[in-house]
Amino acid sequence: MLDIIQQLPDHVANQIAAGEVVQRPASVVKELLENAVDAKATDIQLIVKDSGKTLVQVIDNGDGMTHTDLRMAFERHATSKIRDAEDLFNLSTKGFRGEALASIAAVAHVRCVSCLRDAKVANSLLIEGGKVANYGEEAHPSGTSIEVRNLFYNIPARRQFLKSDAIELNHITDEFQRVALAHPYISFRFYHNNSLLFQLPESSLKLRITNVFGKKFDQKLVPVEEETEHVRIYGFTGKPDAARKRRGEQFFFVNDRFIRYQKMHYAVMKAYEDLLPQGMHPPYFIFIEVDPSTIDVNIHPTKTEIQFNDENMIFSMLASSVKHSLGKHNVVPSMDFEIGQAFSVPKSQDNRPLKQPQIKVNADYNPFSNPRPNGLGGSVEPKKPATRNWEALMVKSEDVPEATQAEIWSDPNEHKSASTTVAFAGWYILHTQGDDVHIIHPRRAHERVLYESLLKTIQASTAPSQQLLFPQSIELSKADVQRLQPWVSNLISLGFDMEIDDKHNAMFYGLPVTLNESALPEVLDELLADLQESDRLDEDRFQRALIKNLAKNGAIKSINGMEAKDLEGLVRDLFQCHDAELSLHGKPTMYTLAINELEKYFH
Repeated sequence: MLDIIQQLPDHVANQIAAGEVVQRPASVVKELLENAVDAKATDIQLIVKDSGKTLVQVIDNGDGMTHTDLRMAFERHATSKIRDAEDLFNLSTKGFRGEALASIAAVAHVRCVSCLRDAKVANSLLIEGGKVANYGEEAHPSGTSIEVRNLFYNIPARRQFLKSDAIELNHITDEFQRVALAHPYISFRFYHNNSLLFQLPESSLKLRITNVFGKKFDQKLVPVEEETEHVRIYGFTGKPDAARKRRGEQFFFVNDRFIRYQKMHYAVMKAYEDLLPQGMHPPYFIFIEVDPSTIDVNIHPTKTEIQFNDENMIFSMLASSVKHSLGKHNVVPSMDFEIGQAFSVPKSQDNRPLKQPQIKVNADYNPFSNPRPNGLGGSVEPKKPATRNWEALMVKSEDVPEATQAEIWSDPNEHKSASTTVAFAGWYILHTQGDDVHIIHPRRAHERVLYESLLKTIQASTAPSQQLLFPQSIELSKADVQRLQPWVSNLISLGFDMEIDDKHNAMFYGLPVTLNESALPEVLDELLADLQESDRLDEDRFQRALIKNLAKNGAIKSINGMEAKDLEGLVRDLFQCHDAELSLHGKPTMYTLAINELEKYFH
């Protein structure tokens, strides 16, 4: 039998490894930025074209590389970060596997120029598809510049799976923000298609947060600071009024490395018990410093997952730290136990002499006499007997209107009229039609009616708009501007009269007629959450997500004060909907009970 197992060529193995390390342009951005940080750079530039599909370039002023180091950097499992397996549990750098540059070079055209500090000449290297195409020397300032062009040029199938430019740019922005937040002592600049998106000078952590996410966070953050012999926890968490329905501005960093850790999120939310309504999420920027030997970061290719030796201790410490911070800054309601420990004795007024209280007794009082005194010198009439004129409480049959008598006493089998009636039943609407009784949930029904109505206006391109008396301005972060800008024309077609100014403010001059002005911030916040979390948001999905939010925020909150004609109109519109029996979230809008089923219940 012939041998069938053989070793793969290096270029094939590199492409397989690239499938784990390089998933999209944002993966390249993450690896290059982290390498620049590890090189002790104090100034880093990120230059991107066509959302990274054409170019991703990172320029730093770090240590630079020698002739040999430059060539070795693009070999698999070649690294300057560790020497043996024990170093994996004492990491102080972002990278350590030695896979990133080799994987990137296997699926792109890479040009790297690196110059040691105080050196006169820089070394340059050009690699195409994992093979060295050119090597030389040239003039270059101290530091390193790496250009990654034509990503996935040799894997066309992989390139086709990339999303739109807007979505890929969102992912790049997320990676940039994570590295920038973890290192506020480094200045960063981010260019996309020759436009400066972020310019972040060296600053404090709080100033870095406001520079990234906007000045709106300046007054909404509460500092967190706790330290023991095992762990130090510091950073900022948001006040309850800064909470949103989306989980956008929530960051955990362990030893300055961004991580995702659901249990740590639960610890923070535990501190907000009884402070936030269900479904609301506060922003937080939490940094955890521990001994590197007590964590393992080598459990996931992206290095965003981590394992603690004692996660229960970290969990308890984190929850108590955030809780203590909220209480320290008067965010958590507290009880003052000193109040009410002493009696409050009223002072005498005008130094009046004290008089002995007098008791007056009416010796002639007879409780059985009629009339009886009322204690104020007068008298009151005795109560009438409970059974007096009880016959008047009975309703004679001849006093009942004929129509009502017919409804009460008619044979149920003969009551098969096609007429309909609408009535209240607590929060619900009772609608009878023929032999059926519909118990309708008014809010879900109104959401369904508004959704299908808005859907028809979009399909007909006739979305109405109402102008605001005073324009409304909502401050956006730079990342939110990037997410929202490509969809402004779609918002205008849906009835929004708006624009985004140079100061990252969304200016609204008109709104769809179904949207209340007070609900605009919530609708915009939910829309930004959809844009941030969805990778498949095309024009149709965007419109449907938006009108779903409009329908949800425009639906009635209560039927109190509604007139019968309004309820009848709501029921009539509901039964004209395409999916009348289901809400926007797949829950029932009504429960139908047939008369014959009701009769079976009483037999």
